[in-house]
Amino acid sequence: MARAGHARAAAATSRQLSAAATRRALIDAAAELIAERGPAAASVTAITERSGVSRGLVGWHFGSKDQLVVEVVERP
Repeated sequence: MARAGHARAAAATSRQLSAAATRRALIDAAAELIAERGPAAASVTAITERSGVSRGLVGWHFGSKDQLVVEVVERP
């Protein structure tokens, strides 16, 4: 049983790392496109194409493009 718990914990950690990498990729791509084109012209499609992730993940991680833009502006 201890092995199963360890496997679940490892899988959860792996998912967390993957989610963090996806968020980072979206924020980085959005920051680049906003710098190049401005926030209005940085479409969700362009952001996801540049980041290499599916379009639905913007909504999953940020709720909307507007919130993604806020994350870009507020990042350190």
